[in-house]
Amino acid sequence: MLSRKSFTQRCSLILFFLLAAFPSFGAEPHTLSEESLSKGLPNKLGNDWRASSPSRKLVADKILETADAKILMEYGLQSVTDRQYSNGKAKLMIEAFEMKYVSGAYGLWTIHRETLTASQKEIFNGRFVIRFSGSDQTSAESVAAQMQTTLTSASEVPLLPTYLPE
Repeated sequence: MLSRKSFTQRCSLILFFLLAAFPSFGAEPHTLSEESLSKGLPNKLGNDWRASSPSRKLVADKILETADAKILMEYGLQSVTDRQYSNGKAKLMIEAFEMKYVSGAYGLWTIHRETLTASQKEIFNGRFVIRFSGSDQTSAESVAAQMQTTLTSASEVPLLPTYLPE
């Protein structure tokens, strides 16, 4: 029979190994920040959306063939990371445009607002513009709203728009 001290030591050891093997056990859903977005998009969004493709990052030099390449370069594009997600039959593509400066991200977000389709949504966060393109309007809107509340950013919206007439 095990002594109480031996039992406690064994339980502590087992708990330690379990936490080491499963570090995300009981953790909060993935929080997006400038640092995490620079590394790539997460494997899971919220509780329902799972990645169905690997995260792909293209540097600005590789994007010169796209239709709006000149606009992207003007606003200081550094890279674009994209990843496909699924939730049952619903599909979602996320593209994170990393800009050199916060002002460039804000400018790109501002110019894109008028060009999005009904199944697309974009949010601005620090040096990033994040585009959600869903298989339906509800998918993009719900995930974008959820991510907007979990995004962390240390930067402020540029002051210039506050000085412009409405």
